[in-house]
This record gives sequence, C-alpha cells and structure tokens, in this order.
Amino acid sequence: MIEFEGLLGLVMLGFWLWALLDCIVSPRDEVRNLPKLVWLLVIFLLWVIGAAAWAFLGRTPRARRGPRSAEHQGARRPMRADDLPATPAAADTGAMTDARSAELDRRIAEWEAQQAPGAAAHGDGHAGSEPGAGADEEKWS
Repeated sequence: MIEFEGLLGLVMLGFWLWALLDCIVSPRDEVRNLPKLVWLLVIFLLWVIGAAAWAFLGRTPRARRGPRSAEHQGARRPMRADDLPATPAAADTGAMTDARSAELDRRIAEWEAQQAPGAAAHGDGHAGSEPGAGADEEKWS
C-alpha cells in the first residue's frame, strides 16, 4: 500500500473519512450505481480511490438533491410546553396560572360549603348534589 506522510496524508485521510460518513448518512434513494452497502465496502477497502469513486459516481449531485422532505428527517415527537425556551413572558404566565389556581381553589371551597347545608336538609347523609342519590341506595340495600 502506498504511504503518504505529512499534510497530503492528512488531506487524503480527511477526504476518505468524509466519503465514508457521507455514504453512511445518505438516504438509499440518493445513492447511485451500486447499493449503499457495496459503496461502503468500496470506500473502506479501496481507500482514496473508493472515496473518489463515491464522490463522482455514487452520490447524487447537489443540484439534483433538492430539499429534504419530512419522511427523510425521521419521526419527530410533538413539542411540549417543557420544550419551549424560558422567557420572561413564560414566567409571567406561570404567575397567572398560580393566581388562577388559587381562585379556582377558593371557588371549589365555596361550592363545597354551599353543598354541605343542602345535604343536611335532605337527611340522606350524602353531600352529593344529585337528586335521588339516596333513593337508589335504599332500593338496593
């Protein structure tokens, strides 16, 4: 095998690595002339000659590639609120959420207080607001 030293060797090693990685990440439908696995073997075994063959014969020219569609990018998970960057506006939204939560807690407590005297007036021993709830239990007991 021919040995190259110095800067030329580093350039050739970089070119070989580029070709190897480019072949690995290229979608199958963009690989020309040979199957992708065969191109990987050619690049790996023939070193710089295989890398040059890949560059000129194996990869699709950039002008014909076009933008990548969503199917080549793989499945994406939906974005959640946790994924959004933290901003000062987001902190204000959290404060509003806490205030709204406290308001809802207060309204629930008021509603429960209103329900408690109504249950005592019915005499069925239940704090539920459904009419006739006690009648069903009497029928089944």
